[in-house]
Amino acid sequence: MASELLVEAEWMVGAMVSPLFPLTMVGAGSPELCVMRRGDLAPRWHRYETLVAPGDWERSWREVLLWADVVWLTAPEAEGDLLRLSREVEAAGCALLGPSSEAVAVAGSKRATHAALLGRIAQAEVRAVDAEGEWSSATGWVLKPDLGAGGMGVRRLADDALGALRDGLTADSVLQPFVEGEPLSLSVLSHAGEARVVSVNRQRIDWDEAGFARYRGGIANALPERERFQPMADAVQAAIPGLKGYWGIDCVLPAEGEPVLIEVNPRPTTSSVFLQRAIGLNVGKTVLALQAGGELPQARAGLAVAFQVPELEPEPVVGAAADPAPDPSAGEI
Repeated sequence: MASELLVEAEWMVGAMVSPLFPLTMVGAGSPELCVMRRGDLAPRWHRYETLVAPGDWERSWREVLLWADVVWLTAPEAEGDLLRLSREVEAAGCALLGPSSEAVAVAGSKRATHAALLGRIAQAEVRAVDAEGEWSSATGWVLKPDLGAGGMGVRRLADDALGALRDGLTADSVLQPFVEGEPLSLSVLSHAGEARVVSVNRQRIDWDEAGFARYRGGIANALPERERFQPMADAVQAAIPGLKGYWGIDCVLPAEGEPVLIEVNPRPTTSSVFLQRAIGLNVGKTVLALQAGGELPQARAGLAVAFQVPELEPEPVVGAAADPAPDPSAGEI
């Protein structure tokens, strides 16, 4: 995993597994928990984690799959990592606490997502870099990997700069016209084919002088009107029925009109880390309950909670935006 994504990945793993620790302490017959992490990282959950040495991942991973009943993955879509791991979990006969591999194959690809949702919902066009036809966008273009995560390799280009670059672009990249408006993400829970938007989050995205994007954080539970975004989640769920558990949507809200879908994230997202403090939603416990046949929860109104992604720091920086500071007793990250 790229170092740029490591901070967010560590946050997500903590939010996913910490609610599960008490389940392992109820006595004889209680479930076992194994958190697989890179061996070069500092230990965090000594009793529960397996730190895997460089070069030993495949062996350790396959050993875990021999005894595991349920697996929850934190992996990027980049280079097909999330899809490969999802398929290996299913092949081993383990249950996935998240989207199926078929759903990841679609939602993890910008091209496949665009094709699946064509005509169903407002979405940004996705073009292959070698596509024929007219190449003009008044707002410029966004170049990104077809399989990518965390803003890695995402670059904004002016319309007149695209022509000089096109011949050097690789086939695994795609282009989208830049959509003007407020960048948002949706936190979604799914069960039995039903999706529910539980939080609408603001995203802070900085663009450097060369046009490259950097995800800097945002505000969890920033917008209260979840019902406005529910049709988008419903359309995605219908088009990609294997989505289940927790997943996310990136979209843009223009100054006028309805939200425009940018991409789907078939995995835990950074905003999920802050939902306990923002709306009282414990994502780990909730996803486990859904796997056991529970019902989708009704998220409370809650607070808007701001967070920022620092440079390779171990713990998130949490504050409040617009609303009073969140009560620390509302939960832990």
